[in-house]
Amino acid sequence: MIAIESRTIGLLAERSLHAALKKYMAQPGDAFEVKLEGFWIDLVHRAGDDDEELIEIQTGNFGPLRRKLLALLPNHRVRVVHPLPIEKQLIWLDTRGAMERQRRSPTRRNVTHVFHAMTTFADLLTHSNLTLEVLLTREVELRRPKPKKHRRARGYSSVDRQLIEVVEHHVFECAADLLTLLPSDLPPGFTNRDIATLAGIPLPLAQRMTYCLRKHHLIETTEKRGRAMMHRVIV
Repeated sequence: MIAIESRTIGLLAERSLHAALKKYMAQPGDAFEVKLEGFWIDLVHRAGDDDEELIEIQTGNFGPLRRKLLALLPNHRVRVVHPLPIEKQLIWLDTRGAMERQRRSPTRRNVTHVFHAMTTFADLLTHSNLTLEVLLTREVELRRPKPKKHRRARGYSSVDRQLIEVVEHHVFECAADLLTLLPSDLPPGFTNRDIATLAGIPLPLAQRMTYCLRKHHLIETTEKRGRAMMHRVIV
């Protein structure tokens, strides 16, 4: 059983979305902010004395998790939880924190956008102790003016994301589960553009999908069709 050492320093700077998702994922008896093998763990879920799962909330790319996961996965089950906003309300604040304006973001995410985060850790699901859970959410994003470095400096930067609700869960317990994100009507040999067309997603996202699926040894590149590379599923 994991010995608990709590952390308070640094939590005041924790972003709202990260904190809200920790509470959302927590169950009675879970422990927050546990130090284990030199790393702080967001949440430890205990189903029994010998049944523990470490839960890491990752709102950005997965690359920063690599070192932690490589250290923990040999001896612990880990669940990485990643939110994707299917709807986002944008709010612009002035320098005093008062709202200037708001509107709904035209950007729409779906579960396939998890491959954007996976590119920096493309073989994320190769370990049997790792589970990936994607949450489709509704969120609010707060933006404030960037500090002016010179007289003409302009623009806003995101300062916080706030959770409105979780709409859907998608759980990937092994690498092969990622194949469910490919369109069901793909031909046996397919290109990135085939994926983009059939899934209704941008071509760059389809390219990230095939890159990650190759890293997981789920598809292989077979030949070229003109300038396009052909792929096929191999598992």
